[in-house]
Amino acid sequence: MHPTDDYTALSENFMNALCALHQSFFRQTATPTPANHFLVLLLLQNEGPTNITRMSQRLGMSKQQLTPIIDKLMKNHYTNKKSLAEDRRCNLVTLTDTGQRILDESREELRLRFRDRLSALTPTELEKFATSIDVFTMSINKMFIQKNKKMHPVNKIIAEKK
Repeated sequence: MHPTDDYTALSENFMNALCALHQSFFRQTATPTPANHFLVLLLLQNEGPTNITRMSQRLGMSKQQLTPIIDKLMKNHYTNKKSLAEDRRCNLVTLTDTGQRILDESREELRLRFRDRLSALTPTELEKFATSIDVFTMSINKMFIQKNKKMHPVNKIIAEKK
């Protein structure tokens, strides 16, 4: 049976790929900020100012887990909190210029590590892998990104190539 004939097997393969990526790539790559901080900064870059409740929903973390992360990011001047004028109880977390710089440095470190590891592939494997990444990204966008939702610039470039 082909994996696409069985959604359970395909879902399991997806989870295995995520775990392998985490174990083999992210855990072995030193970045200027921890992974959970990186995810918060990335969310703020992609979605703009966001309240902690929305962030916790988007990242699958509790507000209790997220609050100390936000506090550390604020202490390092990577984020700010701003109260809404119409409802001072609602605080929006925003990305600062310093936070953007750290995010850029982290992304560059990850990109360079990934590029270096590509040398382990043969030209044929590299071509298949590049195609697979494009198909994977397009599939994820089709499955999870709402039609009216802003698409990340990298995903827009891939979509335009098709």
